Amino acid sequence: MDSEVEVKPLPKLPTVNVEKTLERYLDAIKAPLDDAAFKQTKALVQKFLGDKPLVDEVETLITKRSEEKENWSFEWWLDDMYMNVDLPLPINSNPGLVLPKQTFESDEDRLVYMAKLTKGLLDFKETIEKDAIKPDFVASKKDGTKQGLCMNQYKRIFSCYRRSNLAKDSQLDLDGTQSKDKELIAVLVRSQIYLMPVKKDGIWLDTEEIFQGLWTITQGAQTAPDIEMHERVPVLTSQNRRKWGEARAHLVEDGGNKAVLEELETCLFLVCLDEDTQNPTDPERSFHSRFRQMLSGNGPFLNGTNRWFDKTMQLIASPDGNVGMCYEHSVAEGVAVVNVIEDVVLGIQADGNTFPAPQKSLTFEELGITQVMWNVDLITSNSIVEAIRDFKRLDDNADLEIFTFDGFGKDQIKSFRCSPDAFCQMVLQLTYFKIYGKLCFSYESASTRRFLHGRVDNIRSSHPEALEWAKAMLDETAEPMARLDLFKRAMNKQTKIMSENITGEGLDIPMLGIREACKILRPAQELPLFVDESYSRSVLFQLSTSQVTTTKLDDTFMGYGAVVPDGYGVSYNLLEDKIIFCISSFYMAMDTDSRLFARHLTQSLLDLKQMFQK
Repeated sequence: MDSEVEVKPLPKLPTVNVEKTLERYLDAIKAPLDDAAFKQTKALVQKFLGDKPLVDEVETLITKRSEEKENWSFEWWLDDMYMNVDLPLPINSNPGLVLPKQTFESDEDRLVYMAKLTKGLLDFKETIEKDAIKPDFVASKKDGTKQGLCMNQYKRIFSCYRRSNLAKDSQLDLDGTQSKDKELIAVLVRSQIYLMPVKKDGIWLDTEEIFQGLWTITQGAQTAPDIEMHERVPVLTSQNRRKWGEARAHLVEDGGNKAVLEELETCLFLVCLDEDTQNPTDPERSFHSRFRQMLSGNGPFLNGTNRWFDKTMQLIASPDGNVGMCYEHSVAEGVAVVNVIEDVVLGIQADGNTFPAPQKSLTFEELGITQVMWNVDLITSNSIVEAIRDFKRLDDNADLEIFTFDGFGKDQIKSFRCSPDAFCQMVLQLTYFKIYGKLCFSYESASTRRFLHGRVDNIRSSHPEALEWAKAMLDETAEPMARLDLFKRAMNKQTKIMSENITGEGLDIPMLGIREACKILRPAQELPLFVDESYSRSVLFQLSTSQVTTTKLDDTFMGYGAVVPDGYGVSYNLLEDKIIFCISSFYMAMDTDSRLFARHLTQSLLDLKQMFQK
């Protein structure tokens, strides 16, 4: 911890100014809508603002809620963003993280690496328990002063779990700061789950002891019979959330199954020891292949049943050296997860220690390891078969494209006197415009960690200034200086929106607050503003984007699926001299194509470089 920086209590998220929020709403939806739709929505906004008693009641309710809660928006946001969403977690929600590829000469090498990765995370957990975690800060551009950020997400990655239910999901939130005498991790091998102690009698296992446990598990798994496909319970976590909720409700009717689920819900994280995903005589694997393994396990017939998608962190490694993780997104943003993993991986790279295979083969009982045994009846078996079918269809539908643009990186973007993130956002808007001749509603996560329990708001990059610039870029008669001037205006607008979001003055969280407050204040009334087609369209993001930049590791990236059937998901890792893009869409959508988007994205980047050089 920086002793020169005073860690002050974090402020609460600002409450809502309805009039200002609706002004921002109109500005945000103008470019993607046609004139008739915008005119209709503008009239609805004016009508809403004309109901002064309702406006005052909304602001009063949110202010009162802010007084009663640490963060007035958190529960509403969590339900809206995650808990009420029925879509399967893999591809649709859980991001995949690809880490630097390793060289494993033997399976012992893989187990040593995973033991070190496990130990690194356990050390971080111990740091949390001791309240010794170094706080994150952001520096003010005006005076250089540092402001602390909320560290709650780091604490939650070990103690939260997303549980499926019949009506909606719920999030178990145990106290991650409390030390317990015993802690478990779950190890998955060939779709079989083993519960392995990593803390006994208040003492954490060391790396060699963790290696011993992993080695013993893999030895036992080699001689264990294969689990029949219709008995692979983990695949249920890949299912539609309500279908999984129904299957889970049936599972827990059996006392043994209920006890297993409780252990999985409360264990710290998962270690997934995967099988090879392709012929071992063909060792070269593309970024695409490696990423799909982290995102979905390459579907149910490869490693997709060797997962438990409800768990926050799943560490993954296959014999060919592909290493990474899949994580459940409702608990934390990618930045928090990447920050933790980066430090752990760097520690492994600096540690050359290895261990020989144990001379003595200890038993599961001696090590306290439990092999999970499910009681699978006909109802559960049928649910598993249905889940396998649906998961295969989902995985086959994912159109993924990962590429590295090495024409320049954030260093050259800074030489253009541009914010690298705002620059990339404008490039993405231009790319979409080139393909479709219009802009769409877009999403970029903006951290609100300056506030207590802050998560994200949405930087909407498809604003009128971006549209005018994109039109000029495709207008052959436009003068170079005119294009540059329009670009600067678009960048200024982008920077303004970004600043509003990170300081708690964004659009989407306040709009959510207004909508939810109206549900409480007018429970029997559907307000025209929120049943308007333009509002419904405005929260369906055909371009869902995120910057997940690694500061210490090369060839590392995180990605996710598109959030609507006819959209794109685009994450990017801004490095000094290159940018790694991870693009996703769905094959079933007739109008999307990840490779086409990548080609136009490459050209858009080159177009901007040329624009500045002129």
